[in-house]
Amino acid sequence: MDHLEIPLNIYQQIPEGIRNLSPTEVRRIFPHPTIIRLKGRDPKPLFLSFLLHANEQSSFFVLQKLHKYISENELPRDLIIFVGNVYAAEKNKRFLEDQQDYNRIWQEGKTAEHYLAKRVLDYAKTQGPLFASIDVHNNTGANPHYGCINKLDREYIYLASLFAKTMVYFRNPGTVQSVAFAELCPSVTLECGQSGDAQGIERAFQLIVDCLNLETLDHPSPSSDVHIFHTQGQIKIADGVDYSFSDREADLIFPKEFEKLNFSPLPEGFTFAQYSGDGFPLHVFNDAGEEISSEFFVKRGDRIEMKKEAFASMFTTHREVIAQDCLGYLMEELEL
Repeated sequence: MDHLEIPLNIYQQIPEGIRNLSPTEVRRIFPHPTIIRLKGRDPKPLFLSFLLHANEQSSFFVLQKLHKYISENELPRDLIIFVGNVYAAEKNKRFLEDQQDYNRIWQEGKTAEHYLAKRVLDYAKTQGPLFASIDVHNNTGANPHYGCINKLDREYIYLASLFAKTMVYFRNPGTVQSVAFAELCPSVTLECGQSGDAQGIERAFQLIVDCLNLETLDHPSPSSDVHIFHTQGQIKIADGVDYSFSDREADLIFPKEFEKLNFSPLPEGFTFAQYSGDGFPLHVFNDAGEEISSEFFVKRGDRIEMKKEAFASMFTTHREVIAQDCLGYLMEELEL
């Protein structure tokens, strides 16, 4: 695909029509990926990215609330807003079959989507030093609200703590937006619960308003009630494995309430799944892309058990997400 095939529009305001649209109608005002550049009192811009995963609709509702706020208030600082995969948003899909994942394109690559991300990143670099970057997302599974950071510097921790006291530190995958922008400014990915979660939408909006009004993120480390987890491994189901969360006839059977494990400790000896097939059905990859499943799992009879304690995150039963991304992550809690 020729990288010039994806247009990138630049607007100077959020279109008025956004107030009355649903997320699947987004192309009425944003026919293509769009940068919105708004001027405020403080010229150091706040960067926002919305709809990178286009079925995660909370970011669209945050943009609607932000439009209302801007129409009623003088903008305290400059804003740069990137509205991403509008094509998939129209279909309520994470991304379309002929597309790359818009949150896996923020390193060097040869596809149209990689070139689009490069143009957005290059544009941001020309706008002077950024105040912060906020990327708004949802989980498909049941998770608390939390922020993801890619550096353990205090500005990054403070930024995430304004959203939630639970946060996750990771470096893999390195192709996400927050990793790229972490090289430019304090950067956070907001995980706002499941799509449309009203409390998650409000918390994300309030963080944006806070960042519009703050002079600095250089504050002392947050109080001891902050919990920072480090992603140790990404879990994937091996190709061709028949799995289920309810069908007892499948080769690989996970607990029915699998998603309720999120942000809970999985102790040594915990039965992660049952497996009656050949070989081993799970892969775990660390930040370097190395296969480390033997560090976490052991097979005893038909049970796959935890070899050591780990915390669960982003565990999902959504088959499309499992195929396109992963089953979930294993974490450790950090002591800073």
